[in-house]
Amino acid sequence: MNDSVTIALSVHAPRKARQFFDRYVGRLHPTLLDDVRILASEIVSNAVRHSGRPPGDPIKLIASVTTETMRVEVVDQGRGVEALRPRCEMPPSGLQYVNLISDRWSSSIERSFHVWFEIDVRSNALIIRR
Repeated sequence: MNDSVTIALSVHAPRKARQFFDRYVGRLHPTLLDDVRILASEIVSNAVRHSGRPPGDPIKLIASVTTETMRVEVVDQGRGVEALRPRCEMPPSGLQYVNLISDRWSSSIERSFHVWFEIDVRSNALIIRR
């Protein structure tokens, strides 16, 4: 299952990113859904703060779920950085949360800046109803 949405870059973008995942209520275990919302919100917040792009610029949020993995990608038109890393461990920065909660994450610069994370889906965390 793949879903995506384009959100306007603004101070409201992290909230809109969390709301995007409302579509997964009843389809993902609540704990997994909470983790996904937090991490997506942190990555979108970074795009808002650090992309250098003007308000209203598009941020694309892409989610995909398989029986094994939940993957979320955030794409913005900012310049990005070659080696995105958490800035501190204590108190945890947003990317440190991504590092702690996700099973994998990374970033890349293509024509735009991509940051993604994956959370391995435990057998009891996926409640997909069709």
